[in-house]
Amino acid sequence: MMMINPSNFFDLDEELVDSYILKLQEILNASDNWDDDVYWSLPLIIENLWDGHFDIDLYEKDNSLIIFGVYIDDVNEEIKNILTKEGEMNSSNNNKYSLDSEVEILLSIGRSDFEFWKESIHKDFTWYHVGIEGYIGLQTLEDFISLYTTYTEKLYEYLIDNGFEYKEKNEGWNPIYQKRAMEICYENDCYWIFLDGFKDTQPWECYHYLKDVIKEIEEFINKK
Repeated sequence: MMMINPSNFFDLDEELVDSYILKLQEILNASDNWDDDVYWSLPLIIENLWDGHFDIDLYEKDNSLIIFGVYIDDVNEEIKNILTKEGEMNSSNNNKYSLDSEVEILLSIGRSDFEFWKESIHKDFTWYHVGIEGYIGLQTLEDFISLYTTYTEKLYEYLIDNGFEYKEKNEGWNPIYQKRAMEICYENDCYWIFLDGFKDTQPWECYHYLKDVIKEIEEFINKK
């Protein structure tokens, strides 16, 4: 096996790279190796390829291209020469898979206690992020529900006012179990909630994420 530089892989013809990534996406999402709420989106696969989390290998015996242990294709000599060319890894190629990103804050509330922003990683893909400051101490968990509800309502207003067509939660995907990561602490007579943050290619998923967070806090209160 020869490990391939991701930069060389993305220097292949764009249509060929597209076909390889789409094939990998289909195989990954059909696998039983992941939690039920894991969906391998194209941007996520591309990020993992650039970061080296998905090995790209060439089996030289028969020139088989293997990505993340998955057989993708048999390559000809022209493709092999591109894949195996020498040089340092460069993630700033001028093709559509470049990881040069542009970040734009779309909505900020308070002293950046709540932010909704988009990150354009390459010309075809955009991540939408939502984040809430964790170092906010409140006397009750109900206070957090009130605060997070305000954030959620403001995000809803922003999306509607700016022409984002409403999308149902997980549209096109059907997870059978889903939990949002959070840590609830009690210190100095206050509650503190730390969230992992969230990103998705669909902006409305950020809204649904906030709704889920509020629901899970309510469920925790009811169990106390």
